[in-house]
Amino acid sequence: MAINLETQDLRRLAQIVSKLAWFENSARERRQFVEMALGSTPRAETLRGQLGLDTPPAIASVEVITKLARFGQVEYGKEALGVFLNAVIGEVGVEIQGEIRSLFDKYPLDAAVSIKAMDGSAWQGEADGPSSLKFRELILDENTLYPIHILQRAIEASHSVNRVVVSNGNHQWTGTGFLVAPDLIMTNHHVIRTAEQARGSTFVFNFELDTDCAPKPVTVASSVEGGLFYANETLDFAVVQVASVESARSPLKLGGNPSRRGDAVTIIGHPNGHLKQISLRNNAVEFADATVIQYTASTEPGSSGSPILDLNGPTVVGIHHSSQFVDIPGSPSRVLRNAGTAMGAILADLKDKAPSILAKL
Repeated sequence: MAINLETQDLRRLAQIVSKLAWFENSARERRQFVEMALGSTPRAETLRGQLGLDTPPAIASVEVITKLARFGQVEYGKEALGVFLNAVIGEVGVEIQGEIRSLFDKYPLDAAVSIKAMDGSAWQGEADGPSSLKFRELILDENTLYPIHILQRAIEASHSVNRVVVSNGNHQWTGTGFLVAPDLIMTNHHVIRTAEQARGSTFVFNFELDTDCAPKPVTVASSVEGGLFYANETLDFAVVQVASVESARSPLKLGGNPSRRGDAVTIIGHPNGHLKQISLRNNAVEFADATVIQYTASTEPGSSGSPILDLNGPTVVGIHHSSQFVDIPGSPSRVLRNAGTAMGAILADLKDKAPSILAKL
């Protein structure tokens, strides 16, 4: 349902939002605040894609308030504007909080949140802590709050992730793969380079612990003799046709849309060839274009071939392949980041060079 704000209320809200520290500093911080405020539902994702946040704060704030008011609900029972204003309440003083709360009474915006102010004397730790400030609930550094269903999505996605074991003569090495179709597994080119290596590979599912920390019974799939195989060294991916995968395992959904800086991604794989693990924290995308994704999510050797997951979808936005030192623009410094290939580039390559595989995805 659209919220028909009176002109004076729209202008006042835009003025309040434009003065927030999050909005005054940079477009990146505006995006971070909007993401934090609206959450990670599919409709919230759609709404964020419609917001122009690269303009000056005064202009961006008007657009945000206007589009939020017109958008409707970001999830069941939650009007977009009301959800956003509840986040704003946590960033302003008591007097402005009162102004915003009055709008919840005036318009159908659900309910305003309650913010507890805590006296600085309750600070625990060294005496250097503030003594006269008021505190409230905060996002400290990385936002580690996720809807609980994200955990269920991660578990469901993990069922399709497998440990890849490649045997080539007297040599053996491991990596990670994941189902992209009922009988197709994707991994890195540097894990499986050729159809011959694929024939000497096994794909181990359920190499993990159960909730009692006991090993789960594994199931093992192997490649189909003479089956589909395609690999691209430049994009560092390979697709292998396999047999004996249980029908209950669902392929992961592949997403062709490019990632954005600040997006949270999750890596599920078999670091060092060990039990399946997941990276959930410190997992922001630092750079992305049509081909490359760089991120801070943790990986180790053996993680090669892991899906880069956006659990909001949930979709695979890329495939992890390595760690790299990269230059910081305008600086002599270099930083170490994990990196992968964007799924959009992989799908485009399959369309051009392996359409029979693409048709099965």
